[in-house]
Amino acid sequence: MNPFVNRTQADEYNESIQRVPERKPGVFVEERPIVGDVIALYWLDGKSEDKDLAWPPKWFNKAYRVDIKKEVSAFLKTGHIAELKGHEKLSFLKNDTLKEGLELLDISSRGNKADLVQQYAEFDDDVIESVVKYKAYKITDKGQKFLQQYQNIIAEHMALKNADPFNSEKKKLSRLELF
Repeated sequence: MNPFVNRTQADEYNESIQRVPERKPGVFVEERPIVGDVIALYWLDGKSEDKDLAWPPKWFNKAYRVDIKKEVSAFLKTGHIAELKGHEKLSFLKNDTLKEGLELLDISSRGNKADLVQQYAEFDDDVIESVVKYKAYKITDKGQKFLQQYQNIIAEHMALKNADPFNSEKKKLSRLELF
């Protein structure tokens, strides 16, 4: 028996520590966010499935340990982001996506992005939703309020965005305890 170690009873030990429930992967808990949640929510504003979510930055998984597609689902469930509908989402989509929708409507699909978006002006949101299947997202007021608490984390991430090619500093940032 080691003379430098005091034996404790299991009950004493359990009472002396604060247990934090394990976080399930892909589950966002507003009371116990991780840095990756904050960065993911900030990044998602104005992003769409056809370009941004098809190939998200690798640093989400590598540095911040979040699966951005699962985060989208979690943020939608908690009301931190909302799906843009109809005309709202057009400017966030790729030109190729806009052209495909116009071709389905038998309308000219030539021009720059502003021209393509303008071509949809005569159609209501239901028609646009039927030909443009990709989704786009925006941060809700609830999401903005959440992000206000973590402006320092966002600022630090933005400072590292292009200056950290090996994600080493982002990994350090991801280890911060927010709760």
